[in-house]
Amino acid sequence: MTRLLTLPLLLLGFAASAQTASAPENQRIGLNRPASNASITTGINAKPTPLYIVDGKVIDAFQLSDISPDQIEAVNVLKGNTAIARYGEKAKDGAILITTKPAKTGR
Repeated sequence: MTRLLTLPLLLLGFAASAQTASAPENQRIGLNRPASNASITTGINAKPTPLYIVDGKVIDAFQLSDISPDQIEAVNVLKGNTAIARYGEKAKDGAILITTKPAKTGR
């Protein structure tokens, strides 16, 4: 259960960092550290929501809990005009691109 909650909270942290002015437009982020003091804000004062893309497919934030952190190979954050140019106005709050590890073929 902890593992399922960690990924969405971790990605919310990435989304918040994607909105800062000091980070580059296209930034690659490693997943070496778990989120420590994450909080979720909802309601009228809710923060902008980025577009989530897993292996090229747009998903909603609720589907993030279906992804095990062990399945993730890389996370990239696009923000500003870079995100809008690539994904349109729906990415005006940035885009979080998640690449999963290739499925292992067992015999």
